[in-house]
Amino acid sequence: MPRVLVCSDEPNLSASFIELLSEFLELRSCGWCRNVDALAQNVDRLRPDVLLLDLNTQDEAAVLARIQSIALKVKTVLWVRSISASFAMQAMSLGVRGLVTKETQPETLVRCLLCVEAGELWFEKSLTNGILEAQRDPLTAREHHVILLLSQGLRNREIALEMGIPESGVKTSLTRLFRKLNVKDRLDLVLYGLKDLRSPAAASPKRATGGTFTAQNPGSPSEERAPAWR
Repeated sequence: MPRVLVCSDEPNLSASFIELLSEFLELRSCGWCRNVDALAQNVDRLRPDVLLLDLNTQDEAAVLARIQSIALKVKTVLWVRSISASFAMQAMSLGVRGLVTKETQPETLVRCLLCVEAGELWFEKSLTNGILEAQRDPLTAREHHVILLLSQGLRNREIALEMGIPESGVKTSLTRLFRKLNVKDRLDLVLYGLKDLRSPAAASPKRATGGTFTAQNPGSPSEERAPAWR
């Protein structure tokens, strides 16, 4: 059973998350660390498969880089209230595999952690929508759509169902994109799709305010109830 470690300076939030995991059979908690120093001291002993990281610091990039060096084999998911597009891209370039907000429903959060543990990517839909809409790459609408679905953690079969095409068509599209953009894997493809941003003001005002993209559960109604841990 995959083991999840939460790193947060909010003990009540962490306790609620650990209690939440006890209700799901697919994952189990292996503990809580208050900060990066505690993580460094305990990661080898706790041996998590996935790190749910509540990053709340003035020097986020440096701390994230340190965490990634401490937990080389651990897949990291950022757990945030909001995040700037530039830092989201920087986090992905440092190896972060997922990004969810604290508004995410428990079932969706668990699904995210399972996908990331299985080697998939998971980035909240409104974030990737806003960034991809702001880019200026010479890709077709269909190619943008493939990258968008890929960034949401969908597998080839799920992308095929979403787009209404055969799975072989998805494989062909990905192969062409790898060659066209000179990237080597799915993560590089998502990073390419998110790298060329206009100014924050160029993004849709419904998705961005002051350069910060606030994520929303993929495919979920905006009137969802508050998560159980809040």
